[in-house]
Amino acid sequence: MPDPHITRNQKATPLESDNYCIVCKHQLPPKALFCPNCGPPVLKEPKEEKGMSLGMAFVLIVIMLVVFSGLVIYKYDLPVLEPVNKVLETKSSERPAPEPALEDDYKVFHRVNVNRANVRERGSVKSKIVIVLEKDTRVKVLEEKGNWTKIKVGETTGWIYSTLLVAKIE
Repeated sequence: MPDPHITRNQKATPLESDNYCIVCKHQLPPKALFCPNCGPPVLKEPKEEKGMSLGMAFVLIVIMLVVFSGLVIYKYDLPVLEPVNKVLETKSSERPAPEPALEDDYKVFHRVNVNRANVRERGSVKSKIVIVLEKDTRVKVLEEKGNWTKIKVGETTGWIYSTLLVAKIE
């Protein structure tokens, strides 16, 4: 019986018919699921998943620990930099005092050079915050001790970290 899908000008080839094996091109028995000559199809073995190397895992864990530690230090305002501040205090105390100005034609004013600066009761990050100053707030410097500067703003007196101030001559 001719195949109804094939026109007169076409001839059935083993590749065009469902009755032939696509591998060995032998005719398949009726209702066969696979070729008796070739056997059932062999599935490719799945590729073994490659995870990350031990070194890469270690690097990622260290990065996560550093980020987490930084967040904890920032959130709880931990005094991690106290040893560094002490070293810097000794170096800054070794600096010679600035020479007094010869002319009184100008005045030195100090201003806050960051968006917000905490003024504390004592020269320590553990100390209670007295007031928060905005950028360009003019302050009067009373005393300098290490990395901390004692200032007066209006009626409020407190300590601010020295790098948060900038001196301006007017």
